[in-house]
Amino acid sequence: MEKFQYEEAVLCFSKAIYLQPEQLHVSQGEAFIQLCDFQSAADSYNQANFLDPGVFNALSVSCLYGQFAILFKFKTRFIFHSRISLILVFTLQVSFEFSVLGGVSRCSLACLTAAGRHDDCLKELNHIISEGPSAELYVFRARVYKAMNQTACCLRDLRSALELDPESQQAKAMQQHLKEAGEENRQQAVIRMLSGQLQEALCLINAALESNPENGQLYLFRMHLQLNLVTCLVISEIICQII
Repeated sequence: MEKFQYEEAVLCFSKAIYLQPEQLHVSQGEAFIQLCDFQSAADSYNQANFLDPGVFNALSVSCLYGQFAILFKFKTRFIFHSRISLILVFTLQVSFEFSVLGGVSRCSLACLTAAGRHDDCLKELNHIISEGPSAELYVFRARVYKAMNQTACCLRDLRSALELDPESQQAKAMQQHLKEAGEENRQQAVIRMLSGQLQEALCLINAALESNPENGQLYLFRMHLQLNLVTCLVISEIICQII
């Protein structure tokens, strides 16, 4: 179908919404996805979920994932609201069994994320977790936090996930990834320090600490950098007074 046909489909679904409201909201959401209007798609799925939480089955959800994949692969010329967020959709979705969340709820969360509405996604996730926490849900939310660069919150949820399921491979993999990112930042900080770029080195070591706060050597490294910075400032002040 061409773009104008999906636009026409959205209008038709809007007019027919009172005939079979829950299914038509779902179909309307699918049409919005084809138009890359993820925010409107999320609203449609939320409405469908409100009318009938069981409106999606596993097969229809799987088909929607396929639509996301096709969009990402073949519609690269479209200007996505947040293309990186669309990648996150797949990271979030493929790692979950269909029993973790309702189909509509997961599609709604996926669309919210793709539209860049991370705060709305977190709000829904917080509500779901408050009703029944699980390791998978904590990992889900950790990924959203990571996309928002809230590393401390991401680590907190990963720890919560491992408390509920010490063998959670997803949580362990994310923790390992964060540690590797921290090590990379530490190495870059060393390079900056050796080249005299102390401010940049301090920023990098702070980023490393966010990713791996349990590494005591990083705190010592930061203290060393801070002392060097203070020393440089004092020397500069003395030189200015002499001149």
